[in-house]
Amino acid sequence: MTRIQLSENLFLDEYIPKDTYMAFQTKGSKFYGMPYMTYMGILKRKINPRLIKADQMLRDKFGPVTLNDWWDGGRFQFRGWRPTWYKEGGELSDHREGNASDKVFKKVDAEVIRD
Repeated sequence: MTRIQLSENLFLDEYIPKDTYMAFQTKGSKFYGMPYMTYMGILKRKINPRLIKADQMLRDKFGPVTLNDWWDGGRFQFRGWRPTWYKEGGELSDHREGNASDKVFKKVDAEVIRD
């Protein structure tokens, strides 16, 4: 399975939780057996293209960034789109609509970015 690139440096798995991303391979899932690219297209539509553009612009300005990192064995998977069953965060959070992401920049403190 290959990663789906959304911009120069950002990938779909950085916005989608692992269980949701892998549901097309999970027996018992309503998406089980769906063609990979069809399912990835559905997931891609969950993320606002303006969010991807904004995150890429921030990455271009401030350097490497971590969103979801489960693809590489990391622990983060709910920093982008959040499904309704995920109990943390606000019920009306922009994460649930694919309009927000949490990120940590590797070379710049959050205070610098907020300014």
